[in-house]
Amino acid sequence: MQHLSPITHICPGVVILMHTLKKQGSKQPLVVLYTPELKRAAVTALQLEAAKSNMIL
Repeated sequence: MQHLSPITHICPGVVILMHTLKKQGSKQPLVVLYTPELKRAAVTALQLEAAKSNMIL
């Protein structure tokens, strides 16, 4: 089972969720869906986090 988190605006919650899942030893990826309205800076920040975690954008 994968974890799924949709976001429409910048929110630290998705990063906190990713860190919590990792800390708890989850082997399943966190799939993050975002809308086109999400600012480029937020997408870049998520891409940086995804590169060092089990997050799929």
